[in-house]
Amino acid sequence: MAGLAHEEITEQIIGAAYEVYKHLGYGFLESVYRKAMLVELALCGIAAVDEEPIAVAYKGNAVGSLRQICLLRTA
Repeated sequence: MAGLAHEEITEQIIGAAYEVYKHLGYGFLESVYRKAMLVELALCGIAAVDEEPIAVAYKGNAVGSLRQICLLRTA
């Protein structure tokens, strides 16, 4: 049986999240964990950006944008 399509990157991202938690513990604001996660992902060689705007289109017409994606892999 073949592995999952994105198994390797998924394992790296989950590992980065555990590393952040191991060093920070609990109790901080989400923004602290998000910034720490960006640092850890960079240390793992994974390019990511924080709250990148995502364009929203309706029937081919731009109708707005969202800033809901907390971390977005760029490569």
